[in-house]
Amino acid sequence: MWRPIPIGRKRNGHGISESPGTVSGTRCASWGWPIKKRRGYSERDPLRRKQFLRLRERFVRRGNYPVYIDECGFVSSTARRHGYAPKGQRVNGLVSGHRRPRTSLLAARREGRLAEPLLFDGTCDTGVFNTWLKTRLFPRLNAHHLVIMDNAALHTSSETAQLIAATGATLLFLAPYSPDLNPIEHDFAALKKRRAYQEHVAIDNIVKTYH
Repeated sequence: MWRPIPIGRKRNGHGISESPGTVSGTRCASWGWPIKKRRGYSERDPLRRKQFLRLRERFVRRGNYPVYIDECGFVSSTARRHGYAPKGQRVNGLVSGHRRPRTSLLAARREGRLAEPLLFDGTCDTGVFNTWLKTRLFPRLNAHHLVIMDNAALHTSSETAQLIAATGATLLFLAPYSPDLNPIEHDFAALKKRRAYQEHVAIDNIVKTYH
């Protein structure tokens, strides 16, 4: 017997009632529903985000070209993410409890492209960051550039500020807890996705062939 579907629910092609909370994003999109959920930080300050956006727009109008900087990490995985089992049975697998080696990527995004990528083992610190600034990015900066990065401790040393100021470039920090305002995060997400689907390709080759 037919009955009305409650608001916020739809019937699929099989006559099964579904809601945005229980179906995939692809299915929701096919129905015209928006993305189910976006991740964010509760610590975000809307006012400071607006202030950052206004400042960035002001500098761009003055002729400054944004140069976005950040770093990300890749962890080597030795566990298989797929397997086979009789229909209806779960595939169980074991993973190592030991910490796996981490490869870090430090890079800039300028003129719409990933620039000066540096891959190294371990995590990034102020020393590594400033060395990269001096040897890789420093020669590329001038008074027409606007350097944008988050306010992580490794980005806020006095030496870092002096290095950037020496090029004539302007330094602007992102609003706290706002990585979504840094477009280089999209590059990192794309690289990690390629890494997931190309397990046997060296990470440096993935970065080199990324455009």
